[in-house]
Amino acid sequence: PILSGLVISVGGLTESVSKSSSASLFEWIRELRSAKATSKLYQMGEVFLGLFDKNKRNGRVLLPLLATLDKLLSHGYMDELLSRKDGAFLSCLMICLSNESKG
Repeated sequence: PILSGLVISVGGLTESVSKSSSASLFEWIRELRSAKATSKLYQMGEVFLGLFDKNKRNGRVLLPLLATLDKLLSHGYMDELLSRKDGAFLSCLMICLSNESKG
């Protein structure tokens, strides 16, 4: 639940909340990387996919989620998830995006 709320805050409309929550999320990911806690990064990806699944067609959640994903992708914070050998996260993410785009 905490990470879900942070994701919504990072992608939210208020710049001040978005900036501070982005900094917190980025720092947490950097700490996980330095600790080689790859499983926690994978769990983070599961939270994102779960938000897509639980909030189908809910723009109040999905728009901030997409904005958060954009920030994480553009800063390279999702490289571990995207480069998984099994391609599981990327495949599931593409399915979620495709389903949302179909309306």
